[in-house]
Amino acid sequence: MIEPDYNSVSQPYYTIEQLDRELSSEQQMERIKTVFDMTEGSVLDLGAGMGKLGVLLKETDRLYLLLDIKPEYVQHMKSLGLNAQIADIRNLSQCSDASWDTVVLADGVEHYDNFGTVLKEACRIARKKVVITICRTSKDPPWHLWDISWESVAGGHWNV
Repeated sequence: MIEPDYNSVSQPYYTIEQLDRELSSEQQMERIKTVFDMTEGSVLDLGAGMGKLGVLLKETDRLYLLLDIKPEYVQHMKSLGLNAQIADIRNLSQCSDASWDTVVLADGVEHYDNFGTVLKEACRIARKKVVITICRTSKDPPWHLWDISWESVAGGHWNV
């Protein structure tokens, strides 16, 4: 099986309808609420997808920004009235050091071609914490299996 190119701007891995359906299950919504509860202060969501976390953040008076590389995902989030922008989260030079209280990487780290770079950026930008979640189910495709070593993260490499 060939691994999909998650980092491609031109071809989304999921259509908006597929991703929205997958993320709208009761189990996924509980996970998203758990992530929301782990955040504090201002929130930068890296790889925000459909903006499910943003929907919860929008109901607060907290500053938040949702970033995704896929233009159609960002357009969808904007259509929901969410604060969203297109960005390649492997290089966030537009974000100052320690500029967001919480940086979120939710259920997508296995999709990045170089997670070490993404993690370094998240840590550089976070003032208080980085929240990382990894979704694991028996239905995960083969490319959802990875080995994370401290050396791979510290060295800027994601070992699959």
